Amino acid sequence: MLKIAMFDEVDESTAVMKVAPSRDRAPAQGFWLTLDADGAALPSDWYLRLSGEITRLFHGEITPSQVLPAHPGPHWKK
Repeated sequence: MLKIAMFDEVDESTAVMKVAPSRDRAPAQGFWLTLDADGAALPSDWYLRLSGEITRLFHGEITPSQVLPAHPGPHWKK
């Protein structure tokens, strides 16, 4: 089973939202863990795109793989 929340669940802290891709794009006040913390350059909507790929997997549009997709996202834009 896999559960991915929708945008209207922000108040429940279960929503998947865009995040800061790099330190220079994060708020100046406080400390924020950004997507480039491990050296990877990922877009701000990385987890949204990955969620889309998971949906495609469950719908049988793609086959399972142990490798993360290099460029997940809307398949009509590839």
